[in-house]
Amino acid sequence: MFLSEWQINPWLTGWLCLVVGIYLRGFLPRMRKGASAFPPWRACLFIAGILSFWIAVSSPLDSFGGYLLSVHMTQHLVLIMVVPPLVLAGNPGLPLMMGLPRSIRRNWIEPLLASSSVRKGFARVTSPVVGWVSLVLVTWVWHVPFLYELALVNARWHVFEHLCFTVAAFLFWWPVVQPYPIRVGFPRWVLIAYLLTADIQNTIFSALFCFSERVLYPTYAATSPAIGVDPLSDQALAGAIMWVPGGIAFLVPVGVICAELFNSRRPESVRKRQRIAARARNHPSGTDAAGEVLDQVATSGRSRSSSAPVVGSHSGHVISLPQLGASGMTSGSGALDLGDVPLVGAYLRSRKARLFLRTLMLVLAGCIVADGFLGPSNEAMNAAGVLPFTHWRGVLVLSLLVVGNVFCSICPFVVPRMVGRRLFGGGLGLSWPRHLRNKWGAVIIVFGWLWAYEALALWASPLATAWIILGYFMVGFAIDMVFRGASFCKWVCPIGQFNFINSMISPVEIGPKDPKVCDGCTTRECVKGNGRIEGCGLALFIPTKVGNLDCTGCLDCADACPHGNVGVLTRDRGLDLIASGWRSSIGKIGRRTDLSILVLLLVFGAFVNAAGMVGPMLFWQDEMVFRLDLQSRLIPATLLVVGLLVVIPFFMVGIGAWLSGWLGKARGVTPGDAMRRLAYGLVPMGAAMWIVHFGFHLATSAGTGVSVIQRMGRDLGFEFMGTPEWIWGCCLTPPAWLLPMEITALNIGLVSSLAVVWRIAFQMVSGNGVMRVAMPWLLMVSVLYLCGLWLILQPMDMRGTVL
Repeated sequence: MFLSEWQINPWLTGWLCLVVGIYLRGFLPRMRKGASAFPPWRACLFIAGILSFWIAVSSPLDSFGGYLLSVHMTQHLVLIMVVPPLVLAGNPGLPLMMGLPRSIRRNWIEPLLASSSVRKGFARVTSPVVGWVSLVLVTWVWHVPFLYELALVNARWHVFEHLCFTVAAFLFWWPVVQPYPIRVGFPRWVLIAYLLTADIQNTIFSALFCFSERVLYPTYAATSPAIGVDPLSDQALAGAIMWVPGGIAFLVPVGVICAELFNSRRPESVRKRQRIAARARNHPSGTDAAGEVLDQVATSGRSRSSSAPVVGSHSGHVISLPQLGASGMTSGSGALDLGDVPLVGAYLRSRKARLFLRTLMLVLAGCIVADGFLGPSNEAMNAAGVLPFTHWRGVLVLSLLVVGNVFCSICPFVVPRMVGRRLFGGGLGLSWPRHLRNKWGAVIIVFGWLWAYEALALWASPLATAWIILGYFMVGFAIDMVFRGASFCKWVCPIGQFNFINSMISPVEIGPKDPKVCDGCTTRECVKGNGRIEGCGLALFIPTKVGNLDCTGCLDCADACPHGNVGVLTRDRGLDLIASGWRSSIGKIGRRTDLSILVLLLVFGAFVNAAGMVGPMLFWQDEMVFRLDLQSRLIPATLLVVGLLVVIPFFMVGIGAWLSGWLGKARGVTPGDAMRRLAYGLVPMGAAMWIVHFGFHLATSAGTGVSVIQRMGRDLGFEFMGTPEWIWGCCLTPPAWLLPMEITALNIGLVSSLAVVWRIAFQMVSGNGVMRVAMPWLLMVSVLYLCGLWLILQPMDMRGTVL
């Protein structure tokens, strides 16, 4: 029966064979001459694309497409996502032209190519705008029930439908693949937005099929049951086919483009700071206490900037872009200093404004603690149960993504430290113990926090939350009164460690506006202070500081700098993760096992924290409580955390590191090297999961804050604040846009992690060794992505609501 469903059209088959023959006739001579644009694998891709088209329209995919929507969607997927990229990747233009008879080329093809009108028209038709609109329009219009049904019952309309899909797909993929020798007039990074927005519409389109409660096309309501398939299940499967493989088809080229952009050389200012850092390196571990680093930095050497033009330097660098009529374009962009932005700059330059916000945050923390002690025990009605776990966490992760570590910069814990040191003459001023100058203590504390949150259900106890906040203040104050600098922030604070790691994907960092000014500075006030201002309490010397690790963004360095040369500068995302050079007060992150373990803990912690609130995991815990006759979820929750946060990551990362070391052994890569460096490639995926999880709470329960504030106001006698509307904290349905945005966030995290892993592997080895070293970690990122998709599609426990 299967063979009988093949509908081999001899005319179509003959024409396709003729196209392949013409292509090979023009391709093979260029391949034999060693032309770089025509290696043998490109011919294989072209033939695979033609073969895919033939299978899509001649195989049972076409026959069974009239009975099952999922089969028809698979056919459309091949025509849109498989055929055009493969054919275009074969660089078909020149081989097809040169494969034609000489007379046809001379009399027909060459006059057309010589016409300026033809060239301009072709450039417009193959522009990203036309390609994007064509694909989206064709996809949505042809799936309108009336037109879709018309194509099902009428063979000619069916052929026309497939022709529209194929042509629109070629127009869409043309700017992405950019087949030789065509040149386009836009920078490569534009295609990231081009592909991601196409993926968003594909997600929305697919979700309509997955979650629709009625059969969209009447034909399938009759044909699917006839062959024993539920039409709604078939429709949901069709949506999943377009959703997952279709999404991957959009995201893979985004990852390739990101890797290409990461492979470009870093801005001169960053390279210069790493050269200075290499000269300033005096401690192999890079984990000196603040007091000891100051003397080392003060005597460190300085190097002059190179005059070689690089990408992003002010001198400019010619980037060869495939642009019609131009050989290249100059790229020379200096970093934007947020201090130059109106209002924002005024705040950043004002020490009093920052102190005011910190004091305001301290007052807010005091109100939360007071309500935790004195307010209602129901967490949805108490500020300690709502504001920290719903609002603060959601805003925190979004701010890390958009503007960096802003919450550390306005941290309320800084105010008691400042007051205490003024009252007690700066405190004891001891150095942080040498054997504790690492992140192992922070690893233990972060793990303890993740365990306590799930096992002890801290989110459900306002009283416990109030005690934790109060204890946090007391411990931080005690440590900072005994030890100099910002020892609590650097070595202990779990919130700070979370912010440090996730702000590595931030678009801003604190750095020197002009490295040449730092060359002429001998006093080093940015790190040593100037008598009035302490300087950097985390011992980060601005000329050798790279990225956001261990930087609280307090801007004390900017206040202390006599030259006004410290700014909050924009930068390319991901550079912090791939930078392998020495960093002030940190050393080389590739030698810091403690930092890589902290990174992995926070990455996998994002998935564990989200897993603790989904239906299947809660059902499993309740089942264990019932079967073992337990009094609480303490033991099941502990097993969940240990299993998902320790056991599974240990084996996943261990096997991945071992494979990378084994496959890259000839290149000098060890399993330890792979783990310490490639762990940072998982950070974007982990950050995406934190954003999805905390963003879900913020989007679905933001109104709980209004009700809680109204309740607190009425408790204090402020009747004008109104009566709390607890419905805002109860039964609101998640907005329709939330799921597509969650999937988009995961998609961006996936692409970013794949690109960062590839770039780090590229730094570690070169040539064919890159894929071997990167592959285990690329698979690990993909597994995390699928886990994230599964989590967001599960029913969620609406924590922090009156439910």
